[in-house]
Amino acid sequence: MSSQSTGPGAAQGATPVYPKSTVRQVAGKRMRVSLWLAFAMMVIYSAFTLLAAFAPDFLAIQVADSITLALVLAVFVIVVSWGFTWAYIRWANRYHDAACDDLGKGREP
Repeated sequence: MSSQSTGPGAAQGATPVYPKSTVRQVAGKRMRVSLWLAFAMMVIYSAFTLLAAFAPDFLAIQVADSITLALVLAVFVIVVSWGFTWAYIRWANRYHDAACDDLGKGREP
């Protein structure tokens, strides 16, 4: 006799078994959000690096007394990376963790 659960709530204390598509939807959504944020960060960082390589005179423009455009853009890249990290954590706490909790409690996300 098999003790394997066949669905949510099949046996008390048994781990529910979900269709692979449900788990894949949750994992796929996480992957899409992660890839979009990573892609956006790569574009921003690559643009800054290409400016440094091919337009150093542009980055040497003085914005203030001892502050160049390169410093302003470098700080921008860092602040944007923090912003993307904050956005991902906020999204994960609100949506992804809730979907995982629903799966763990035997509910469809």
